[in-house]
Amino acid sequence: MADVDSGYILDAINSVRDQIGRPVDIYTAVRSACSICTASGFYDSFTDHSVYFKCPECQGTFWKRAMSATTITARVHWTSNEGITATPGGKFFSGDAYIHVGPQYHALLQDSQNGGKVVVDGQEMHVIRINPEGVPVVNRYKAILKGAGSSPQG
Repeated sequence: MADVDSGYILDAINSVRDQIGRPVDIYTAVRSACSICTASGFYDSFTDHSVYFKCPECQGTFWKRAMSATTITARVHWTSNEGITATPGGKFFSGDAYIHVGPQYHALLQDSQNGGKVVVDGQEMHVIRINPEGVPVVNRYKAILKGAGSSPQG
């Protein structure tokens, strides 16, 4: 019995993803310091908050929540043909989907699952589940996405 060449299989999967994959934006929540409180010296390191309670930028928390976007190439599959609606401008995708990505994006998907979003074909989605795939070793991940029902705001 011959050994399985996992490198060859991974190269074939990556080649297919590069050829038929589409750009997918993965948004993750990031925390950044308040620029007003930092510049004015109102940050209290003991409480990890600002002493400027009426700060218009952070409302006294010192920390701001923002979204960071990363664009990757993924194989996209919409779960049903009913999710594709023809319009005069072309096809409009809605509903649920899943994407296949390389193992290097597993942590990014996990971060997106905790307060982020994924934009696929212009549709805002949320990660419901991340399934490892591949035998004998995990060589890709399938992210199950649920439509958020709105257009991306970035």
